[in-house]
Amino acid sequence: MVKVFPKDVSSYTMYEDDGKTYDYENGAIATTRFECKQSERIVEFTVFPVEGSYNGMCKARTYELEIDAPQRPSEVLVNNVPIMDWQYGDDHKVRFSLHQENNELIKAMLR
Repeated sequence: MVKVFPKDVSSYTMYEDDGKTYDYENGAIATTRFECKQSERIVEFTVFPVEGSYNGMCKARTYELEIDAPQRPSEVLVNNVPIMDWQYGDDHKVRFSLHQENNELIKAMLR
């Protein structure tokens, strides 16, 4: 699960390796950058394409997102397309999934 607490502009880079060998010492790693931008009631969350690789790396991935949102958004979009499969809880969190295939850039927007 990726937990997001929007405030202005922020980013995070996730590092991965095979978890079994020392191949990371020779550069066998993958990185994925996440970026969040908040302006007033709009929150944009971007998953950038994965950079690098390692043996056994997944070709597709699904990220479970939990975004802190003081107010319920009127809609959630992924790559500019409204999605219906999202929830807003009493804890003021928006929850939904992002599926990344073919190393694509994904943009989610709460508004």
